[in-house]
Amino acid sequence: MYDDKTATDDRVTTLFHDTTADVEVDVAALVRGGIVRGRAKHRLHTAGTAFAAAVGVAGIVGVALTVAPGLGSGGSGIAPASAPAPATSTTAKPDQPKNLPAGKPTNAPPPATADIPVKAADLPGLFTRIYPGKVTPAEMRTGRIMDHGRQAQIAHFLWKGHITTVSFTAYHGTPAEACEAARQDAKLAGRPPITCTERPDGSFLYSAFGQEPAVDGGGSANIATLLTPDHYAIEILSYTYARKGGPNLSAKPPLTQEQLKQAVTSQAWF
Repeated sequence: MYDDKTATDDRVTTLFHDTTADVEVDVAALVRGGIVRGRAKHRLHTAGTAFAAAVGVAGIVGVALTVAPGLGSGGSGIAPASAPAPATSTTAKPDQPKNLPAGKPTNAPPPATADIPVKAADLPGLFTRIYPGKVTPAEMRTGRIMDHGRQAQIAHFLWKGHITTVSFTAYHGTPAEACEAARQDAKLAGRPPITCTERPDGSFLYSAFGQEPAVDGGGSANIATLLTPDHYAIEILSYTYARKGGPNLSAKPPLTQEQLKQAVTSQAWF
């Protein structure tokens, strides 16, 4: 447990609270389908989507962290990943959405929830404990700070000028089931295979790479996801640009997949 909170941490936290107080997020979109896959408002913002296929959780920056429509869906774009695709739960009871006609039951499980140990507004400051660097707010349209309570805590921000996404997202099932869902998603979408590594504590770790088509800017992102036994996934995405549709600032994301793996498994979050 880290208790060495600094004045810089306080300033970063205050900055993000103040600059995102008026941000409105479509929560329904994030949890639709039983997954906190709030797909970013840009094809890239789907690490979980097109890019990661994986489980991530991100909310949505151009290439953001929540599952942008591109990655997980097999479409173009490297958006941030969204929460892990929930595995079938033996205890979850299907919801009957009020907007559906009577007699039209649905098998979608209720949104996954977990005791997420962090708040979205604190994520940028905690991240700099792992990798020090200048942090500034991302563009308003990326989503910035997204607090969805026990469903997801997501932060999109600029780290050394590059979009970076950190998310804690709840998922259904076990880490093994969630990782298998991510593997199958990548396979069906034709993305590079995902290798899940089981850790001594029962968590599963994997990383991925996302590449946008030239028509969308040709940007790329590295992603790492840790599926914890506590039913939430920790996911981080590192992009090559500073804003959706903007020019690439570097040929490769500033943080490698190995560096992101070290970050998602760090005790700095707790």
